[in-house]
Amino acid sequence: MPAVTVTRTGLSSADLAQALTKQLGSRYKVVEKAGHPGKLKVSTSAASTANVAMSERPNGTHVGVHGGGFIIGRLINELFIARTVAKAISESPDLNGSS
Repeated sequence: MPAVTVTRTGLSSADLAQALTKQLGSRYKVVEKAGHPGKLKVSTSAASTANVAMSERPNGTHVGVHGGGFIIGRLINELFIARTVAKAISESPDLNGSS
């Protein structure tokens, strides 16, 4: 599971979703998981999904990303969309204090 710690603290799900949408572009759909604070779903199709979970840490916000789906699909998503999402998070100036 790719994981990133960003420098920004006090990050909400909405903040993370907005930063991801900006970084990834319109091809990716980013939605907050209803009833699950700090969790998002990122997808390009029904078969290409990544689940994002964040937690506050002393040095910033830890964001874990893992591929969604079942067995083979999850492995493929772990290699592709999850890595893409983690890279977008790590490179986002909105999340890393460079905005």
